Amino acid sequence: MNIGSSPYRLSKAPRQAPRPELKLEYPSEEVEPARNGRPVVLLHGTIVEKDGIEEFRKFALSQGHPVNHRSYPTITKGGLIEESTEIASREVNKSRAEVARGRIEALKERTPEALTEFFQIDAELYGERDPDAEKILPHLPGLVAQVESVVTGPQAQIESRLGRSLKAIEADLVEGLKKDGLTEQKAAAIAEELLDTVAPKAIVIGHSAGGFVAQTLAVNPETQDGDDPFAYDGGNGVGEVVLLSSPVGKGLPQPAPTGILELPFYNYDRTVLQPAEKNPLVTLARLNPLTNLAYTSSKSLLKTLFYVGTQVSTTMTSPMVHLAKPGYAQVEESHEFFNQYVKDREIPEGLTVISVTSPLDKLVQEERSRLSDEMENGHNYSFDLDVTEEQVKKERPTWTHVIMTEQPEHLKKEYSEDILAQPKALMKLLNPKNDEGVRVKALDILWAGLETSPDYLKAHPEVKDVLEKVAAERLPFEDSASYKAYSLLAMSSNL
Repeated sequence: MNIGSSPYRLSKAPRQAPRPELKLEYPSEEVEPARNGRPVVLLHGTIVEKDGIEEFRKFALSQGHPVNHRSYPTITKGGLIEESTEIASREVNKSRAEVARGRIEALKERTPEALTEFFQIDAELYGERDPDAEKILPHLPGLVAQVESVVTGPQAQIESRLGRSLKAIEADLVEGLKKDGLTEQKAAAIAEELLDTVAPKAIVIGHSAGGFVAQTLAVNPETQDGDDPFAYDGGNGVGEVVLLSSPVGKGLPQPAPTGILELPFYNYDRTVLQPAEKNPLVTLARLNPLTNLAYTSSKSLLKTLFYVGTQVSTTMTSPMVHLAKPGYAQVEESHEFFNQYVKDREIPEGLTVISVTSPLDKLVQEERSRLSDEMENGHNYSFDLDVTEEQVKKERPTWTHVIMTEQPEHLKKEYSEDILAQPKALMKLLNPKNDEGVRVKALDILWAGLETSPDYLKAHPEVKDVLEKVAAERLPFEDSASYKAYSLLAMSSNL
């Protein structure tokens, strides 16, 4: 793998112990780093393997994120979901630790001035001096040292308990800030952002079965030591999850999704019937309206028979398939694993999950991918794929499921446009239960929208009300959602 420009590969400082091998690919030096340098962990599915999610690797790098892009044989082969999730958990922890080591090494001096700049702290962001901001600085040297000791520790501990270790450091920091007079809410928000700055949380993007693994990881974080095979330490270190056509809402139908049931006839039609239809004698015969009607009716009946036959055969063979590939069973609507560990599972506060679906997807139908609308930090987005109706009819039934991984630029453009067109969706993203990085990105979309539609807030006063609530959080960070909301309100008042 091309490592790119790792932020600490150029360091010439003596090393006390061998470094773990670098696992991430880094953006080129020409690309502006993403906020906090968060790593992106990609999880492919069973049909679309590592190479199939390549476009999202390129996209993440272009947005300034380091990328963890590897193969997951347990996903490809239909292994147990808990096994794939444990592997993903360790990859999240390794990615976070690698980025944290690089960020700490880039902080060559730990003077008050260097720390203030690194954490982007400003006590006068909101027009008056914030005494709470001044109370942060004494905690920073100790915070950096604590994180450094954790991310440079034994690799086995990094992989298995990094999330809990950093959570414990964050909890101690909250208590220290509270003793200094900060409210519990503000202390918690500041501590979370400080930790995310020095040891950034991961963004996990999963397609299909990979998305199912990502959701399992995110909603089952390991909170205490133990041998629970269904709790994952890496879940503590995820800030944002993007699910691409993943059946986390209702699971896959039994015996199989529509796209699978239609596939045998598609193959027969493509390899047998369509070539026969091009025969000059058949073409001539079908010029007769009665002959053509009879042929069309017979073909339609044959399609139905294929569909029903595939249903029956799939039902009969499912037990044998599930015996060899148990992960296939775990994503189905009636399976105990799905109902206990995924379906309607509460999304932890501070984490955002966005489920991206498409009405064209016949393998994972749109309604089966939707999260509960009642969760403030769970979001559903229906994506109009950049394809023609002719392409959809021509290609195999699973094609639209596959190309969900091929259009990240189009997805970003359409998502940004639709978020502005749907104020309720925008306001939901700004809810404080969401990840801070997601809230900032939502405000970036709004900022771009105000530049082209300066009267947007006048047309949508409810959005302005939410902005005022976000600005009132008064976090003393230049890249915080509260300061961006404050700046947006100031900009709009001057338009």
